[in-house]
Order: sequence, then C-alpha cells, then structure tokens
Amino acid sequence: MLRLRKNGDRWPNRVAPEPNTILGYYEYGKGAARDVTRAYMWYNTASANGFNSASKRLDLLEKTIMTQKQVKKAQSLAKRCIAKHYKGC
Repeated sequence: MLRLRKNGDRWPNRVAPEPNTILGYYEYGKGAARDVTRAYMWYNTASANGFNSASKRLDLLEKTIMTQKQVKKAQSLAKRCIAKHYKGC
C-alpha cells in the first residue's frame, strides 16, 4: 500500500515515518494543539498501513483517556481521510 504524507505527497521509497514521532504531537500537544481525537485518527490511519506501534497507542488511548464518542468520531475521521487519500485531513 502506498503511504502518503498528510498533504498527499509520496514519501521517498514508499515508506512513511514512524507515526509516534509525528502523530504523538497531537496526543501530547507538542508542535500542535493537543487533540486526542485527531491523534487517534492519525494513529488509526498509521495502523491501517501496518505500523504496529500505532495499534498499541490506539489501545492505550481507548482504555485510558478517550470516551466512546471520541473514539467513534476519530474512527469516522480516519475512514474519510483514507477515502480521500489523505488530502485535506
């Protein structure tokens, strides 16, 4: 599967960077406003692309700080993001 940057450009050699280095920004509020729903969305898309560490973060967010409403919203956002090929996410 082709892995894309947030803006839709291809990563060199078809490999995206480790999600915890970028997506953790939303989870922890470093470099971006803290938004666990958006963090979950990006971890979800990374997990769909085979990043096992992202799957672990999804589980942790679900079990510790997110409500079911937040999880459902994040899952919906992830589906739309993937369907749009990561453009405008």
